[in-house]
Amino acid sequence: MSEPQVNHAITAALENGARLMDDARLMMDFDRFPSALSLAVLAQEEYAKALLLSLVSAKAIPWSSDVRRALHDHICKQLVSVILDFLSPNIEEFILRHNPSTIGLRRLPTEVLDAIHIICHERIPASVIGGG
Repeated sequence: MSEPQVNHAITAALENGARLMDDARLMMDFDRFPSALSLAVLAQEEYAKALLLSLVSAKAIPWSSDVRRALHDHICKQLVSVILDFLSPNIEEFILRHNPSTIGLRRLPTEVLDAIHIICHERIPASVIGGG
């Protein structure tokens, strides 16, 4: 996949995620909570897809059939969502994470480490991610 194609796919995933979240909010307004939740999960998967594509764009992972398959794998996208959620905390968490007095205390939460391990060992082979 060429760089312009990757960038286009990232933009499309972000736009799809935003549209699905707007639809989820509309469903909430009509007390259609199961539908709102389903749309929010789909939006979350679109944002996860954008993160995976961003890693390809940054050449952190190579474009491969395994990565292409991961973009369609709901479990993989949900695992990436766990990581994404950790990377986009609320402001209080952000300040705590970046406070110099807590640097020695920072560790990845267990659920984030678990998600990374499952992605690397079960969903996208380590040989793809590690390059060897």
